[in-house]
Amino acid sequence: PRNVITSVGNHYSMNIKESYNFMINKNKILVQDKWGGDNFGISEVLGSWSDHYKSWKNMNFAPILNIKYEDLINDTKKSLIEIINFLQRFTEIKIDNEKISKTVESCNFENLRKMEKNEGFFEAAYSEKLNKKVNFFHLGKKNNWKNLLDQEMEKKIREAFHYEMKELKYI
Repeated sequence: PRNVITSVGNHYSMNIKESYNFMINKNKILVQDKWGGDNFGISEVLGSWSDHYKSWKNMNFAPILNIKYEDLINDTKKSLIEIINFLQRFTEIKIDNEKISKTVESCNFENLRKMEKNEGFFEAAYSEKLNKKVNFFHLGKKNNWKNLLDQEMEKKIREAFHYEMKELKYI
């Protein structure tokens, strides 16, 4: 959640305090026109960061694989192989090392950022404050809470999400 807060802030054009309040809001509901641009009448119950995490973790109707953002950043290829191995339990996937390497390269942050700049990106949110769409691919590896959060905000996040952060080995 310490890295999520800056992403939330960018995506919804909020400062850190507003982003924190967004993340602790147990009643948070996203309405399609506020996060995708087109209004299809779709809403998503998000809840707090903790509620959202637990909704995925406690899913009982389907197997899940939890991949941390940090793992994707630190060893993308290893994470992709882990995902493929997981999916191979349910469907036949034929993929070789060359395809894995090409996938990792084509989906790296800078390439995705360039694609968004040239072609746009559906999940980029429209900011009423800025009167334009906000880049979805914002900081990438530079999104490091140690460099972006003051000690007071880091402490508030740690206290608010202590149980989940401990479970995920963030603390």
